[in-house]
Amino acid sequence: MQSIQHPERLTIQLFVETILNEIPSVLLREHLIENLPQWALLQWASIAAIIMRPKAQATLFAKMLSYAETDYEEALLQAAIQDISNDGYVAQLSQSVFDEVHTGNKPPFFPFLERCYLPILLKKGDLAKTRRGSKTEAYLVWSTPENLPACSDLTDECYYCYTLSCGVPEDLEFIHAHVHICVADACSEDELSEAQMAALKGIRLKLTEERT
Repeated sequence: MQSIQHPERLTIQLFVETILNEIPSVLLREHLIENLPQWALLQWASIAAIIMRPKAQATLFAKMLSYAETDYEEALLQAAIQDISNDGYVAQLSQSVFDEVHTGNKPPFFPFLERCYLPILLKKGDLAKTRRGSKTEAYLVWSTPENLPACSDLTDECYYCYTLSCGVPEDLEFIHAHVHICVADACSEDELSEAQMAALKGIRLKLTEERT
């Protein structure tokens, strides 16, 4: 794998700021700004792939080409840009470039799933919220990804939650959700509606009953 020489490299901070500004979770974004991670290029690209829409990804990946340090990084980013142009998402061309370098059963298994070891800022029993436009959803966090198996990828870095917008079914499995660290913010009971508060009390009661 050959290294690429860039006589006029721009600061990596330019596209890092773009990615940080796009992270939906205010909680995570502020933490990362205060503790800027020294991620490799493809780790930053993996974050972008999770939080950004395809066209925005392609634009960012085009800028990232200036920072590619190996032929592989450059080829993968170019393939991703072409895939998004042709198919609207990272597809076959990216996978073929990826497969030439990654063999065997070691993660990542697909392009742009580099592990970033994101900070886990919520704990079991916390309330979480996500925002999409004007819609806010609330959850009870019931499991955190601190003990991920070695084979897990970035996309497994989610909180296992129960949503508070669907009542309390007989089987809580029906209202479980995997809420990614990049989108989850902390939430307080004061922010819950009456219906969400009733659901929270019912879920907590059911969880208590299941443990006894």
